[in-house]
Amino acid sequence: MSITQTGDKKKILKILFIFLELSTTKLAKTLNVSNSVISKHISGEKNYCPCDIYLIEQIFNIKVLEYRKICR
Repeated sequence: MSITQTGDKKKILKILFIFLELSTTKLAKTLNVSNSVISKHISGEKNYCPCDIYLIEQIFNIKVLEYRKICR
């Protein structure tokens, strides 16, 4: 992922957090991971697919049933 794409992803994630009234702590508790996992995902340092899937589910009010296959 290029620097531009990482910056765009950070902006989109921040907008989603605001729209959904989420905090990194709240999302970390929901996904049963540490705050650092979410922070590293947002910064682009590491990719944590369940975070993206959770946000997609919340935005579109859907349930992704087989996300484990997507995250491999």
